Amino acid sequence: MKGGRSASVWLRAYPRRWRAVRASEMLTVLEEQAGPTRRLDARTVVDLVLGGWATRVRMRPPLRVVAAYRLFDRRPAARYDAWLRDDVDGLLFPLRDALWTPVALLPLVLLIAQVWSDAWVNFVLTAPVLVVGQAIVTAFGRSRRIAHLFPPPPGPDVGPFLPYRGLDGVVASTDRAVVLDPDARR
Repeated sequence: MKGGRSASVWLRAYPRRWRAVRASEMLTVLEEQAGPTRRLDARTVVDLVLGGWATRVRMRPPLRVVAAYRLFDRRPAARYDAWLRDDVDGLLFPLRDALWTPVALLPLVLLIAQVWSDAWVNFVLTAPVLVVGQAIVTAFGRSRRIAHLFPPPPGPDVGPFLPYRGLDGVVASTDRAVVLDPDARR
């Protein structure tokens, strides 16, 4: 199918986890739909892109959850883990993360601009610097952020926490001073 390669490009409008499960099936359906022309028409392409965007909106957490995550670094609920992993692994994650700061500061800047007329100009000049700076910091901290958001699974159970029992069978007590001399025995 000549449109097969382009169909895989248009399917990128869908979330990564959706494509991992359904992309081959969707490509087969598109190949059958194209028929003998073996080419996707413009209407199909528009429907693919709009369907992908609609799927992204359906799979995304509510705006208040995303804002709390971006602005206050609050981890979303566990049901949004797939979205969170896609977000952190995404290509433009540092830029998406950095754009929220100027957007959040915009109402404050507009308020200050009412008092001082030059504040708006200062915001327009400094906002790109803030975005680029925060994007660089976020890009370098991505691995730490992934480790913070998705901690490794717990290791094997080591049993209950009990007082230390030495090789000679004596239980160490925490209410007495520790003798550092290895020759001193009780």
